[in-house]
Amino acid sequence: DNLYIIGAMNTADRSVEALDTALRRRFTFVAVDPQPDLIQQPSGFEVDLQKLLITINGRIEKLLDKDHCIGHSYFMGIEKKDDSLEELRLIFKTKVLPLLEEYFYGDPGKIGMVLGKAFVTRKDDTIHWAPGDWGMDDYEERRVYALADPMTLTMEDFQSVYGK
Repeated sequence: DNLYIIGAMNTADRSVEALDTALRRRFTFVAVDPQPDLIQQPSGFEVDLQKLLITINGRIEKLLDKDHCIGHSYFMGIEKKDDSLEELRLIFKTKVLPLLEEYFYGDPGKIGMVLGKAFVTRKDDTIHWAPGDWGMDDYEERRVYALADPMTLTMEDFQSVYGK
């Protein structure tokens, strides 16, 4: 009676769908939506972490759905670090950007729609093709993007996500 098993599962992860179904038949699940108010703002830190998460999740929900929103846990504990900006950069490098790359696989322009031009830029798409008759009339041009290295981003870059 005094044993509780608490697990977390992202409903957007379809690779564990069979496991998810089996667990749902046997256990009670309680949805926990992102709770930005649980994020502690570091003293003197100029990036509003709550506003950052709310803005990102609003855009993700519009492009995908609410099941893909980023949890508040990514941003918890930043206030305990000596260098809040360095920690935020690391969170984006190791958690936020890889997750968004998975969500928008093959369409990095949507990552740009979520985070903005400081994070994603359109590459010069001037390309010179190898000589030959390649049927270029049938070729559908696509845009090519580059992701910024989060470890080089500034305070202003993060603020630009929500528009200071």
